[in-house]
Amino acid sequence: MSYENVLLIGGPKDGEWMSVMEGMPSIRVAVMPKMISRIHDPVHEETFEIIEYRRVQMSGDKFRGCVYVLDGVEPMSALINGYRQPIRNSRDSDT
Repeated sequence: MSYENVLLIGGPKDGEWMSVMEGMPSIRVAVMPKMISRIHDPVHEETFEIIEYRRVQMSGDKFRGCVYVLDGVEPMSALINGYRQPIRNSRDSDT
């Protein structure tokens, strides 16, 4: 099995690198809530969100590889903009 380091674009994992098995068509990432539990707090269930990123093959004169993007994100535009305009989702507006 071969692995590759890939960039995630969009959503809560935007800009993070991850090692995945080569050729995976999509990956799912669990995102934990931002709230912090303390030992003395009553026991409660914490829910998490599953985010799915899809593989997009990219190539150019000196680069051949892939990135994984959230639905609705155009990867080339995101890379060209250099993340100057962060992609926001509903979780970001809660802070």
